[in-house]
Amino acid sequence: MRVPRENLLGEWNGGFAIGQARLGPGRIHHCMRAIGMAERAYDLMCVRVQERVAFGKPLAAQGVVQEWIAESRIRIEQARLLVLKAAWLMDTVGNRGAAAEHFIDFWMGEGAWHATPESRRTAIEAAVVNVQGWGRALFAEPTPLKALNALTMPVLLMVGKNSPASGRAVAGLLAQALPRVETLEFEGLGHMGPVTHPEVVNPAIEEFLRRNAAA
Repeated sequence: MRVPRENLLGEWNGGFAIGQARLGPGRIHHCMRAIGMAERAYDLMCVRVQERVAFGKPLAAQGVVQEWIAESRIRIEQARLLVLKAAWLMDTVGNRGAAAEHFIDFWMGEGAWHATPESRRTAIEAAVVNVQGWGRALFAEPTPLKALNALTMPVLLMVGKNSPASGRAVAGLLAQALPRVETLEFEGLGHMGPVTHPEVVNPAIEEFLRRNAAA
């Protein structure tokens, strides 16, 4: 379906930015609803284990069931506090700062963001906007591979041998287009390798950064 240009709302090709501006902060609401659902399920579980009798006594009297209930309570509280922290960061440092802190703490460990020098935080926060800009380019207009020839900085392209064929095909095209690219293929890993096997991926990244520190 085509919409007449005179019916355009906002800037041309600005729809992706509008969607991201709404979806980003809006995800916190999904987290809140999920916690509410978990609380309801927890309450139902507590009622059920008192009514259900097995081996001559209520499930609530079984030690392993008590452990499950305690673990459930702990995990719900963990999720609640993380969501509360995320909402507090969005209110105090803005969405960009909150996203940067969660990203760094996820990959480097809790507290890594606060240990990052202030001079580096500004660059990391700006990178969040840069990523959104590339997202708009990819969704709103064609980005020819030849445009990547202008990227003169060293690039580490990591591919897992168990990654989907489509992802591996894209990686191959990027390797041909980038002028200074180093490709690493990890045996037995998929596209989520950095998350599932950081002990394998992170040393490779550190070595690449060390060799290209002056680039």
